[in-house]
Amino acid sequence: MNLFSDKACHPRHVAQYLFSTLGAGTPDKGVQDSQVKPLSKDYSFELYQTVADLPNSWTDLVQNRNSFLDRPFLTALEKSPPKGVQNRYVLLKWKNRAVGVVLLQLIEYRLKETLKGLGDHEVRSWRQQLRYSLAAVLNFRIMVIGNLLLSGEHAFLFEEELLTRSQGMDLILQSLPQIRSQIEAENGQRLSGVMIKDLASPLLPSQRKSLMHQVTFQPSMKLSLRREWKSKEGYLADLQSKYRVRARRAFKKAKDIQVREWSLDEIEGKKTQLHSLYKAVADNATFNMLHLEEDYLPSLKQELGTGFRLFGYENKAGEFLGFCTLMQNGEAYDAHFLGLDDKANKAHQLYLNMLFNMLGEAIQRTDIKSIVFGRTALEIKSSIGAVPQDMYCYIKHFNSVFNLVIGWLIRKYDPVEEWQARHPFKASSLNATADL
Repeated sequence: MNLFSDKACHPRHVAQYLFSTLGAGTPDKGVQDSQVKPLSKDYSFELYQTVADLPNSWTDLVQNRNSFLDRPFLTALEKSPPKGVQNRYVLLKWKNRAVGVVLLQLIEYRLKETLKGLGDHEVRSWRQQLRYSLAAVLNFRIMVIGNLLLSGEHAFLFEEELLTRSQGMDLILQSLPQIRSQIEAENGQRLSGVMIKDLASPLLPSQRKSLMHQVTFQPSMKLSLRREWKSKEGYLADLQSKYRVRARRAFKKAKDIQVREWSLDEIEGKKTQLHSLYKAVADNATFNMLHLEEDYLPSLKQELGTGFRLFGYENKAGEFLGFCTLMQNGEAYDAHFLGLDDKANKAHQLYLNMLFNMLGEAIQRTDIKSIVFGRTALEIKSSIGAVPQDMYCYIKHFNSVFNLVIGWLIRKYDPVEEWQARHPFKASSLNATADL
């Protein structure tokens, strides 16, 4: 079972990495004419390389709508990006007015480096040898529309009164050739392909006519909180008996574990230990596309403040056993990266207790109505009440021949996690209204 936050180390992200974007009008004040790229008479787009360069209109459009497209989070990501990842930012404009924002990520993707079990000493059969040899030459420079570190639709936002979601997607697709050309000219490197990551609803047939492959990944797991849950005990009361017994058994195994939220100084002071525990999980994952840097977690705390929470787990002897993190996005908590010691996990059911602890933190907050748990360890998340949310991803290779087989290759190297949906709540509680 993969215990790691799907945000970056799960197979599902092979296909979840590609697509780029934008469009519309005339420049903001201070924007050079050369930076404005027309798409039509009324629409244009502007491409930016850094958060510091973004005009105020970006913040005005995003503020209070999606924290993961706002300056603080983007600044933290820019200060300490995963290895080989670069951000780009597209502002869509209509008649000199910002009507959309798009996040792009560029990544150097080397399949051989991301898959476990493909080392020379591990090859056992001709099929494994063929798979290994093929993976060794599959190196891509990919443009992603979306965020590789998150689950869910965090690629774009539109001014809905002036630009519908469908119109916005049309502009993104229309602007793709120009964006590709500009990025290739700036970096001096050709892009291999593009991917749209984690759409909440599928593209229209007319938007897929450019031979984009729809790829199916594991769903993201979300738990909606109920109004009557005033504490963790309220949640437990809604569980069927066997799931409630299971939860209390897990609590008992962790009774000697101390859980405490850490300050910025503590996160900064123990960032090496945090990174070590993160790597212990990440390195054990079947697929790991991204590698976080040591300064990533401190950067998040520094930029997001109370919007980013890290909880450390220690035993009575003061030994550091693991950590989990939450980020607030409006009325939702997003369970972000975690790290834990494998022996401690087995002895204290540490991962399951982390899920329950994050749920408990959310219940205590009247402004939080749901938790997004991500794509990994689906069954255990289902067992505490999280339900699957389907996401839609699309991928296109710029080589027309390779594009014919890219969908098959993704399925070949993306092992499906078999899991069984659980239904932990009492039948009598299923009619309760969930706060979304």
